[in-house]
Amino acid sequence: MRRTVVSPRLILALCVCALGVSAGCATTDDLLTPATEIEQLLAQPPSAAGLTPNQSSAMLSIVETTAAERQTLDLHLEEEREHLQRLLAGSRAFDSPEVWAQISLVSQLRANRLLMAVSLREELWKELTPEQQLWWVKNRLNVMLPME
Repeated sequence: MRRTVVSPRLILALCVCALGVSAGCATTDDLLTPATEIEQLLAQPPSAAGLTPNQSSAMLSIVETTAAERQTLDLHLEEEREHLQRLLAGSRAFDSPEVWAQISLVSQLRANRLLMAVSLREELWKELTPEQQLWWVKNRLNVMLPME
């Protein structure tokens, strides 16, 4: 019986690559922004969502700005992900420092995308008073899906 020895470095490289490439296949939109919930709340008249007109317009502005920034980041991420896939198609790809640098770049862009969602939530939350924060937590589903 013949045994094949695989180096730990190769195993690590394959794991990192699998994570990096497979993460590109799975969407994380549910984690990225509370877009659907916020958009549904902001689509309501401000008083129905427990907001003042100024708060509503400020929050809509934040959501629109973030959406534009996310679209730009998504395009950049897609270009870099495709570049990584081309690099991985080469022979002995994991011996190339360029591949490792590209894996790092794609991972950083994905992390930035996730951080963008956190930042959006924080910015929107800051627009609410403590009483409104509590009201939103308690009533957001009733506003989005009114009971008849």
